[in-house]
Amino acid sequence: MVIQLVIGIFFMGLDQLAQSRFGAIGLLFLLLLGVGIRTRNGTCMSVAAVVLVLMIQA
Repeated sequence: MVIQLVIGIFFMGLDQLAQSRFGAIGLLFLLLLGVGIRTRNGTCMSVAAVVLVLMIQA
């Protein structure tokens, strides 16, 4: 129960960071990364990770 709460707080903070820094596009790709991790879809994870890294470096 405590671990789920900590994970939830972490992802809420990550969501706020993505929205403030990258806007809606960053949030969309962060969501795509989460979906890829949950479904273990390598394509979703790879595309989202690459786009997020490119957004961070820009």
